[in-house]
Amino acid sequence: MDLWYGPQHRSFSASANRVLGNPGAGKTVLAASIIDSLEDQGISQANCRNEVYYYFFEYNSNANNSPSSAYRSILAQVISKHPDDTELLDKFAFTRSDRYRGQLAASGLVLVDLLRLCLTRSSILVLDGIDECSDSDGFISSLLEIWKTSRFRILILSRINVAGLRRAIPENNYIGISTAMISADIRRFCDSQLQHLFEEAILPEYALAQKDNMVNSLVCGADGMFLWAKLMINFLRSPAMTPKQRLGVITQINTPEGLEKMYERIILFIKGSGKRCETLAAKVMTLLIYAPAPISSRQMRQALIVDELFRAEINSESIVEFEDAAIMACAGLVERVTLSRCSSFLLGETSLRVIHLSATETLTENHSTPSMLWQTPWQAPWNQWPSSTPKLIPDRAGANLEIANCCIRQLLFHTPAQPLSGSLHESISAHCLYANFCFTDYSAVFWLAHFRNCVDNATTALPTTRSYLPYFLNLLSNFASSLLTWLRSPRALSVWLEAFYTTESTVAYEHPPGHMLDTLAAWARNARREDRSFPICDDLINSLESFNAELVEVVRTWGHRLREIPSVIWDEMTAFVEGDRFFFSPGSTRVSHQRSLPPSHLDATQKPAVQISRTSESGDMKGVLSIWAPP
Repeated sequence: MDLWYGPQHRSFSASANRVLGNPGAGKTVLAASIIDSLEDQGISQANCRNEVYYYFFEYNSNANNSPSSAYRSILAQVISKHPDDTELLDKFAFTRSDRYRGQLAASGLVLVDLLRLCLTRSSILVLDGIDECSDSDGFISSLLEIWKTSRFRILILSRINVAGLRRAIPENNYIGISTAMISADIRRFCDSQLQHLFEEAILPEYALAQKDNMVNSLVCGADGMFLWAKLMINFLRSPAMTPKQRLGVITQINTPEGLEKMYERIILFIKGSGKRCETLAAKVMTLLIYAPAPISSRQMRQALIVDELFRAEINSESIVEFEDAAIMACAGLVERVTLSRCSSFLLGETSLRVIHLSATETLTENHSTPSMLWQTPWQAPWNQWPSSTPKLIPDRAGANLEIANCCIRQLLFHTPAQPLSGSLHESISAHCLYANFCFTDYSAVFWLAHFRNCVDNATTALPTTRSYLPYFLNLLSNFASSLLTWLRSPRALSVWLEAFYTTESTVAYEHPPGHMLDTLAAWARNARREDRSFPICDDLINSLESFNAELVEVVRTWGHRLREIPSVIWDEMTAFVEGDRFFFSPGSTRVSHQRSLPPSHLDATQKPAVQISRTSESGDMKGVLSIWAPP
């Protein structure tokens, strides 16, 4: 670590260190320990106290895996450390000037400029999971530009597959996490955990004398990966195995296994644990892998209620029971966490997450049921036909379609077809929406995103041809049926739009509803033209196109008003909507158009040259002065 605390040099690479390690080697835990150590030590250099800033990228969260999310987090930490620094605050105020057009949400370029202005030589950045960043090369490039001004120091923890890091940092600045470095720690961990298993009678008492040999087997199998050891301990705790079976699992390990072998063992165990447990594990992991935003355990449980896997009773105790059931069903592939970087009404809520990026990669690449058969002209059909054995989870297209259908069913059957507050003229808060109609908030915002992701993964360019498999066509038929019923339910559509604009999700501002329905309708129409048996009927396609036209006009005219007062959907807005009128109108507001008639005794133009109107103070009378010019 001497290089880490050493003097500044005139190259980016000399001020940046990179910690490399295999998947599951413990880089994230190491990053957290380094941050704690740096903050506890309060190291100073040249009478200037070092300030530590950090960011942990999350592969499964669109909100937390982008370069902009890292910039915003670091800047928030800067302000938190210097709340009374007027010079620093002036820098932030400067970005709201005319140069940046005073926009409320700073762009990536503005954030980079701010970091260049705010970070100093005494700043230390600890960045974990660069390989999980959505644009890792772009992030490293921007970081280099910022460093040229500030000359701060950086510690980056990542897997070895980021090309930008290889170019920016020379090998003598790499700190590799080797098997030998952490095997001793894994040994201590396994010894302690096995002792607990014996004390809890999870392992048979007669095998206690063999504990040292069992520890050796686990250390050998782990091969320097803490994640493997953790997964194995979780696996051994599964209640579906007998103590003798658990002992047999350990004694069979005599060579380094790797994570792939561990995942294979767990997935085979899940598939053999009974249909209900397998279905629960598949649904939970599908939601966790493909949800574009953090999803709480309450929302996830409600989604499973919609899919009729759970009863509808909900209280805090049943949520804990649900999490325990999900963790056991997934055999250690998911873990319990507390939501932090998310909407305010979700802060502090418990949730589940897939234990590691490598688990997600294994599930999506090796254990997902394909939705389509892809075939190039030179391939015979049997070359690409998938195995008839169903996998644990759907592929990306099938998974997103499943979740989209679940969202539509939540809006259609599990959300009251009335104003969410119970009153025409009163809006509900985002927190109350979550508390009273859990999963409606998620469904309102993300059903269309899931459908779009399905379509994006169900299309490809020539010369590859596509054949939809029966499994996917069945999913699509169910979704089309739910969607058509929903489009024919004006009250349900109005509830959806109110919920969409009530939630705090930025999707409602960055991607207003209706911006992609025409594309999805075009996809369905093309597929229908190619194959008349395609399970989206012409009636649904026509309804989608008409609904999109009305929705685009509503958002254009009323979007700003809906963001301020979402309940306006039930009263004022529908009085002005023209067209097929998909949304419900209570008829409480009427609109009459007042047009001045041209003089009957003159040959005048169709429209007045000048028109002025005034309304009386009481609002009872309106006068219009119109002046016509001769033709």
